[in-house]
Amino acid sequence: MKTVSLFLSGLLWVCSASGEETLRELKWSELKSTGQLLAGEVVMVTDGERGEALFVESSESTPTTLTLTRIENPGIRKDQYALVGQVRYIGVAPGSYLETLNEIPGQGEFFTRTLSPSGPMGLLEGESDWRPVSLPFTLTADAPRPTKITLNLCLRGPGKVWLSPLNLIELENMEEVRATPGEWWTERRGGYVGALIGILGGFYGILGGLAGWLASKGQARPFAFALLASMVAVGAFSLLATLIALGLSQPYHVWYPLALSGLLFTVIGLAMFPTLRGRYVEAEMRKMKAMDGI
Repeated sequence: MKTVSLFLSGLLWVCSASGEETLRELKWSELKSTGQLLAGEVVMVTDGERGEALFVESSESTPTTLTLTRIENPGIRKDQYALVGQVRYIGVAPGSYLETLNEIPGQGEFFTRTLSPSGPMGLLEGESDWRPVSLPFTLTADAPRPTKITLNLCLRGPGKVWLSPLNLIELENMEEVRATPGEWWTERRGGYVGALIGILGGFYGILGGLAGWLASKGQARPFAFALLASMVAVGAFSLLATLIALGLSQPYHVWYPLALSGLLFTVIGLAMFPTLRGRYVEAEMRKMKAMDGI
């Protein structure tokens, strides 16, 4: 059904749409060949198809800050940007983190640190398999663009860290890089899902009124019942998506609009079937009486 296809297309757009643009990719081997790699060792990662990574190890029991590289003249144009990639670590002392120092002409250096309890901006401590890491920064609208970005690894003690090649990206909104890994859409994009559901509900409301009027006239029976069938189909899809989302531990702003729309469309659609059928029966009876009276 076309309506179901449009609904699916809208959800896929919400899941996949992104306002980011990649300015450059930091490949550790290239940085090493040009003398811009300042710490760590370039290694090949054999698990999966990850390719190269930067390996950094410290046996110091005291805090250590290692400057990994400096990005000169990064070419930032927008107000929001980030370094993003993947990180893995073993035996890292609690409180360790990655850091960027953003040099703004005439204003000084401003840092971003991965100090959150979890997520892409989470601390580096203990052990973790490969996970997303993000170092975002937001400029004020009238601020000069940064002339240098320094990437540091700050270890509070011993530990081993692997860092994938990083991308320097510009963003339309910072929520994209702060999102919980694996979620279908961010809380902000959840608003788009709600808007999509609202538009679809309004569409069904208008066509439902038309179907009721046609039923009272005994006309367009296939169209009216096809409309209700498509409403139930959209509701059933939403309920199925809700069950999958709950099974994958998706956050509230993902599963709630799916559950709400699924219940509304399914219940209303099923409830309208006998009402619509009754109107067509009444219209047929009136037609038969009119013919008997001739």
